[in-house]
Amino acid sequence: MATCGAIDKFCNPSPWTLTNFTMAPSQCYPLWMSPPVLFLFQLLVSSGVIGFIPTNSPWRISTIHILISLVCGIIRISNQYMRTQWASLLSGTSVAFLLQYMEIALVSKWNFRDRGPEQSVSAVV
Repeated sequence: MATCGAIDKFCNPSPWTLTNFTMAPSQCYPLWMSPPVLFLFQLLVSSGVIGFIPTNSPWRISTIHILISLVCGIIRISNQYMRTQWASLLSGTSVAFLLQYMEIALVSKWNFRDRGPEQSVSAVV
């Protein structure tokens, strides 16, 4: 019976592979990569961009890449740091804040000067 070696390794891993070697999360990732710290960094970056960057700046669009990578990091490693219920709560909240950033910073273009969405010319007249 001919089988693919990759499938055999996936289905029947050797006991000496690194996938069976378990370490504490603090040994796998540095402390600054813990999900609550990444979530705090996500909140600081998004609120800083909304509060201090002008509405037509390209930094508002380019910040979305940083925020997406932070959300992916939170989703990826949160199960290793906390229980599944807390990990799903933190991951879902980070996705919700990402969507909120996209709506506030990119769609409605909030800024600090107007204390809300940017005033259009037709609304002022």
